Amino acid sequence: AQLRRRIGIIGLLVCAVCVTALYLWPLLMAAPAIQEVPVRTRGEVAPSHFKKHVRVVCANLAHGRGVSGHQMFQSTDVIAGNISAVLAVLQRVGADLVCAQELDDQSWWTGPFSHVDALLQEYRCAVHGPHVDGLGLHYGTGVFSRFRIESALAYTFPPTPPTMSKGFTIATIPNPLIKAGKYHVVSVHLDFASTRARRNQLRHMADYLSTLSAPIMVIGDFNAHVKDLDSGMAHFLERLGLKTYQPLATSDDLVTFPFSNSRIDWICIPKSWTFQTFHVLDDQVSDHRFIVADIAFTTRKQ
Repeated sequence: AQLRRRIGIIGLLVCAVCVTALYLWPLLMAAPAIQEVPVRTRGEVAPSHFKKHVRVVCANLAHGRGVSGHQMFQSTDVIAGNISAVLAVLQRVGADLVCAQELDDQSWWTGPFSHVDALLQEYRCAVHGPHVDGLGLHYGTGVFSRFRIESALAYTFPPTPPTMSKGFTIATIPNPLIKAGKYHVVSVHLDFASTRARRNQLRHMADYLSTLSAPIMVIGDFNAHVKDLDSGMAHFLERLGLKTYQPLATSDDLVTFPFSNSRIDWICIPKSWTFQTFHVLDDQVSDHRFIVADIAFTTRKQ
């Protein structure tokens, strides 16, 4: 009886330690709430954006694991091959801007190389917001651009243990054709486990983005559908004056997360802007399907 009691006590202690570690682990690796992040460049100074339109891609990179199991159990060669496959897709579609999520910068579980630098081969500028930044892990959201990025900022949401920290990265891109002279591109990733956490994160994001004066595009993995009344998505879009493509549509060709047959990745643009084209790619380079869209701006003369 005493032995069983001791085993029970030890078991409870082990469970308590595990639960505590589970909650402390995300807290130890959470990045600062708001931080400026450097703009990485390749080659000569990137050109300014003088077009009236832009082709954008929404891409959850799944840490380079492709459609296989967790990245921790993939070899460096496999992950490098998956990132090369992503690069080939981006080269084929010829996107001007890519908003990436689950983007790693030399994390121990994805091989000793930066996915940011690997994908920068196709672009002139890149910014990376490491919302998880500690104990050898450095990953989050980011933006790749063919045009000059004026400045960048990363916003990490308040921790939501036991899930890892999420957030958004803002890249500011000058464009003299737009009345404000620039626009903001936001790459975001919301919590996958809790509707309440996602609503709070949307509120934090709206609070911050509503202080910006230039037009905003918000692109990323929202882990929710606009039509879900409790998701907070509709209120978020209305508060910031944004719209998305066919928000209530549920056709198979708009599914972005095949595992659950869900549409959870979105491209949100100002209501005065126009979707010229929009399609979800079939390429299996991630557990998410990438979205490609051509966006027309409202310019000064309009």
